[in-house]
Amino acid sequence: RVFATARNVTELIQTENALRESEERLQIALDGMDAGLWEWNIKEDKRWWSPVYFALLGYKHAEIEPSLETLKNLVHPDDIDMLLKGLQDNMAGKSRLIITIRYKTKSGDYKWFRVHGKTVFDETGKPLRMVGTIIDIDKHKKADILINRQAALIQILPDAIIFGDKYGSKITNMNVAAEQMFGVSATQAIGKKTDDFASISIIDFTREQMINELWEGSGYWRGEMAIKMNDGKKLNIISNIKSIKNPETQGREWVAVYTDITPLKATEERLQLALDGMVAGLWEWRMTENKSWWSPRYFELLGYQYNEIEPSVETVRAIVHPDDMPLLSKSINESLFQDARYEIEIRYKTKSGIYRWFQVNSKTKLDDDGAIRMVGSI
Repeated sequence: RVFATARNVTELIQTENALRESEERLQIALDGMDAGLWEWNIKEDKRWWSPVYFALLGYKHAEIEPSLETLKNLVHPDDIDMLLKGLQDNMAGKSRLIITIRYKTKSGDYKWFRVHGKTVFDETGKPLRMVGTIIDIDKHKKADILINRQAALIQILPDAIIFGDKYGSKITNMNVAAEQMFGVSATQAIGKKTDDFASISIIDFTREQMINELWEGSGYWRGEMAIKMNDGKKLNIISNIKSIKNPETQGREWVAVYTDITPLKATEERLQLALDGMVAGLWEWRMTENKSWWSPRYFELLGYQYNEIEPSVETVRAIVHPDDMPLLSKSINESLFQDARYEIEIRYKTKSGIYRWFQVNSKTKLDDDGAIRMVGSI
């Protein structure tokens, strides 16, 4: 006798095909994420890593053993406790494993990875195995670290720094120094304009010129500003403003660095008052560039208006008495080559054509950039 059975396997084949397609889609997705797979058979204490897992660490498939000891050797010492605790909590059903840690690659460098894991339990709640992925996030993590460091640096800089958007010029962020300068917190300032808590006057430029240079010109503007706060406090600042592109929105923004020069300005004003009260005129000759400068008092002593004649070596030669030029030339050479200060009395021709006697003092200086300049008084 012959016995035979018949079974409709169409549904089984369809299920297998669906499962195969699902696995293919999963593998394609993982390949697109550049993710490595890992599995831990908890009962047998055996581990498996996919070829991509090894490749992410710089190894060939199965070049190193996928074991707990290997993990302890690869994971950064500062991160190993986090990994072990994450595995224990996941195995105990407390939470899913989602951590960011550093692995040592075959080259010896540490790279950042995000590790995901999930435990599979039996019907009694006993953990059977853990499966998960490992994804290379090194570039993103290091970029985040750099951004955080830059943000921290901006906060501790002594200059006031403000960020704002192009349209409406509303403030998007500011550092501690800016809070102290303008007397408002970042929380209070965000979404507002600087004009809301201070009156700003631009020295030697118009606001339109500044805006055009930022958005239509070079994208950078530097100038002096006078600021009056709503509480009456006045400041003089040097402003450096640059237009930048927001990497997220691709829109234009601006960042301004404000340096408080109020104390320097006050000192400059006191010095100018002192100079105005002096009988002497000041002068400077930058020999490297062959450029000269005379103070207003210098011109006045010779009977001229400020900058009525050109302050130059040629002008000096033209107005110094011919009999006194050898003494002046000799004194200049000695000051240059012997690092000596000179003090001489010579005659200058005034605007009226009359020669008058003047005492000339000078000292040669060497700047940090190697430029030679001579400064003195008359």
